[in-house]
Amino acid sequence: MKRKIYYIVAAGAVVIFIVLGVGPAVKFGAKKQLRNIFKEAEVTIRQVNIRPFDFVEFSDVTVKKPLAYNIKCKQISIPYNLKKISLNDCSISVQLSDKEINFNLTASCAIDLRNKLLDGEFLARDFFGGVASGNVKSTLDTIPVYAVDLRIDNIVIEVLIKNF
Repeated sequence: MKRKIYYIVAAGAVVIFIVLGVGPAVKFGAKKQLRNIFKEAEVTIRQVNIRPFDFVEFSDVTVKKPLAYNIKCKQISIPYNLKKISLNDCSISVQLSDKEINFNLTASCAIDLRNKLLDGEFLARDFFGGVASGNVKSTLDTIPVYAVDLRIDNIVIEVLIKNF
């Protein structure tokens, strides 16, 4: 009986160590990968939440390159099976010469590692006063092949002209 209790306590300690000890390493790895993708950008991740059997969740992620772009995501959830990665409550600000373009984005995508495919959908609110939505499909090859289905509704021509 004492041996069984010992195993339960040891297993619990291992799970607690994994949850508490792996978080900083996951955060460091994620920041490093984002820096590799977004060259010369400042990357911050406020918090990492690891659910041992479900997903990793990043909170308050910012990728910023001054005078170029500023990407902020309130929440990014990545399940261990990579079936559906979710980006929630994101905002994107892009600076083009002397103009700045801002819009909010919600996106999710599924990644099929076996067949090297990405299938995603997105919704951009406040896109030149309207809404942009659609789907994207892409291969994950060195030279990707992709298709985008884009729908833009109710943009305000004056806002579009003002930004260009």
